[in-house]
Amino acid sequence: ISYVYNRSTIFRANADGTNMVKFVTVDDNKITSLALAGSDLFWTSTNSSDNSTGAIYHCDIRDTNRAFSVLQTTTSEPQDIAADERLILD
Repeated sequence: ISYVYNRSTIFRANADGTNMVKFVTVDDNKITSLALAGSDLFWTSTNSSDNSTGAIYHCDIRDTNRAFSVLQTTTSEPQDIAADERLILD
Protein backbone atom coordinates (compact mmCIF):
# COMPACT_ATOMS: atom_id res chain seq x y z
CA ILE A 1 0.00 0.00 0.00
CA SER A 2 1.22 3.48 -0.78
CA TYR A 3 -0.09 6.97 -0.13
CA VAL A 4 0.07 9.85 -2.62
CA TYR A 5 -1.42 13.33 -2.65
CA ASN A 6 -2.81 15.80 -5.14
CA ARG A 7 -3.47 19.33 -3.88
CA SER A 8 -5.77 18.79 -0.84
CA THR A 9 -6.49 15.04 -1.07
CA ILE A 10 -4.49 12.00 0.02
CA PHE A 11 -5.07 8.77 -1.90
CA ARG A 12 -4.26 5.18 -0.95
CA ALA A 13 -3.18 2.74 -3.67
CA ASN A 14 -1.41 -0.54 -4.21
CA ALA A 15 2.36 -0.25 -4.49
CA ASP A 16 2.07 -0.58 -8.29
CA GLY A 17 -0.36 2.38 -8.41
CA THR A 18 -3.51 0.38 -9.06
CA ASN A 19 -6.72 0.54 -7.03
CA MET A 20 -6.31 4.22 -6.06
CA VAL A 21 -9.00 5.43 -3.64
CA LYS A 22 -9.50 8.73 -1.79
CA PHE A 23 -8.24 8.42 1.78
CA VAL A 24 -8.72 11.89 3.28
CA THR A 25 -9.23 15.50 2.14
CA VAL A 26 -7.96 18.61 3.91
CA ASP A 27 -10.32 21.45 2.98
CA ASP A 28 -8.87 24.77 1.83
CA ASN A 29 -5.26 23.62 2.21
CA LYS A 30 -2.57 22.40 -0.17
CA ILE A 31 -0.71 19.28 1.00
CA THR A 32 3.04 19.69 0.60
CA SER A 33 4.54 16.41 1.90
CA LEU A 34 3.74 12.98 3.38
CA ALA A 35 5.53 10.61 5.76
CA LEU A 36 4.39 7.13 6.80
CA ALA A 37 5.80 5.40 9.88
CA GLY A 38 4.09 2.12 10.72
CA SER A 39 0.39 2.94 10.93
CA ASP A 40 1.00 6.66 11.48
CA LEU A 41 0.57 8.96 8.49
CA PHE A 42 1.85 12.52 8.83
CA TRP A 43 1.55 15.34 6.32
CA THR A 44 2.17 19.03 5.99
CA SER A 45 -0.01 21.59 4.30
CA THR A 46 -0.07 25.26 3.53
CA ASN A 47 -3.03 27.59 3.16
CA SER A 48 -4.06 27.76 -0.46
CA SER A 49 -4.46 31.52 -0.71
CA ASP A 50 -0.87 32.76 -0.24
CA ASN A 51 1.19 29.91 1.31
CA SER A 52 1.98 32.08 4.33
CA THR A 53 0.95 29.61 7.05
CA GLY A 54 0.75 25.86 7.38
CA ALA A 55 0.15 22.87 9.61
CA ILE A 56 1.38 19.38 10.47
CA TYR A 57 -1.28 16.65 10.58
CA HIS A 58 -1.52 13.08 11.83
CA CYS A 59 -3.83 10.17 11.06
CA ASP A 60 -3.72 6.56 12.23
CA ILE A 61 -4.31 4.64 8.99
CA ARG A 62 -6.01 1.82 10.94
CA ASP A 63 -8.81 4.24 11.92
CA THR A 64 -11.75 3.36 9.68
CA ASN A 65 -13.22 6.84 10.26
CA ARG A 66 -10.00 8.37 8.91
CA ALA A 67 -10.06 11.03 11.59
CA PHE A 68 -7.02 13.30 11.57
CA SER A 69 -5.68 15.90 13.94
CA VAL A 70 -3.55 19.02 13.63
CA LEU A 71 -0.35 18.50 15.60
CA GLN A 72 1.15 21.93 15.02
CA THR A 73 0.37 25.09 13.11
CA THR A 74 3.21 27.04 11.51
CA THR A 75 3.81 30.67 10.63
CA SER A 76 5.48 29.74 7.35
CA GLU A 77 4.95 27.20 4.60
CA PRO A 78 6.21 23.73 5.67
CA GLN A 79 8.21 22.04 2.90
CA ASP A 80 8.97 18.47 4.02
CA ILE A 81 8.26 16.00 6.79
CA ALA A 82 9.96 12.80 7.95
CA ALA A 83 8.92 10.34 10.64
CA ASP A 84 10.95 7.76 12.53
CA GLU A 85 8.78 4.84 13.64
CA ARG A 86 11.06 4.15 16.61
CA LEU A 87 10.26 7.55 18.13
CA ILE A 88 6.47 7.51 17.85
CA LEU A 89 4.60 6.88 21.09
CA ASP A 90 1.30 5.03 21.11
